[in-house]
Amino acid sequence: MLRTEYDTARAKLRDEKSGALEASLEVNGRLRRLGEQQLAALQANGAVEDYDAKRTALETERDEIQTRRDDIDRALEGLEAKEAEGFDFVRPKGWFNRFLPPIPNGVKEVKDTGVIRLGRFSSALLAGYITLAALFLVTLPQLASWTLTTGPLYLATLGSEPSQTMSDKELGFFGAYGIGVSVALILFATVTQTLTHRAVFNRQLRFFHGAAEWTFRQKLRACVAYGLSGTWVMFCPLLLVPVAIGLGAVRMAIYVRLLKRHGHSEQAVAAAVQATHAFARSMMVLGGFVCLFGALLLLSA
Repeated sequence: MLRTEYDTARAKLRDEKSGALEASLEVNGRLRRLGEQQLAALQANGAVEDYDAKRTALETERDEIQTRRDDIDRALEGLEAKEAEGFDFVRPKGWFNRFLPPIPNGVKEVKDTGVIRLGRFSSALLAGYITLAALFLVTLPQLASWTLTTGPLYLATLGSEPSQTMSDKELGFFGAYGIGVSVALILFATVTQTLTHRAVFNRQLRFFHGAAEWTFRQKLRACVAYGLSGTWVMFCPLLLVPVAIGLGAVRMAIYVRLLKRHGHSEQAVAAAVQATHAFARSMMVLGGFVCLFGALLLLSA
């Protein structure tokens, strides 16, 4: 059951319960007035109207209203039981949703439990990936300098003549610019972790929640979509795209393993979110050294 369907059904039942209560109060008032009229007629010793038949009809109406109220109460209890079972998960809205695999049946919403301590497997996997990402970011620009450029800049110079292409100094300048923007974004996300935590949590749900039931191709598609959506290809250097895709794979691996091993969706999502925060802090430190090294190279050129 979706949360929106639950809210709509609960609001409708509460309105019906309120209406039934008002109807019950009205019938009780009519019964009270009928009793007063019957008493006055008896005191006048001239009453011929059949008050008993009217009273029986009102009591029958009152019993029907009470039966309806009991049915509404049982329906509300059933809704509360469904709420305890959990609501079906609906992805947060986003443009990249069209590229993601469908959500499997039975996947429930999860609550944000905040930051938790990573286990041994998650910590080891994250540490290994941070090491590989650092080596990748340091060595790839030396093998292919064009990876330091941004996506639009590389496409703009792809078909140019050699005499019209940018010099190494210009490539280094744009590379330093791209990395500087990346580090600024990572620094902002790290320093303001409390403010950005909800965004990281929603991205985990959007791209990876329900991944335990996906095929390998579906998981790969989700990781690629996550990497492309998180690197801002318009501003970040191209070499960060595979790093972001790899981070998506790490987040998915941590989430799927904890979910299958412990069965707690909240714990699995929280661990993946914490891994993202730890990776951002590590990349901030590495990015600072890279920017410093790039600035020294530009000054010595």
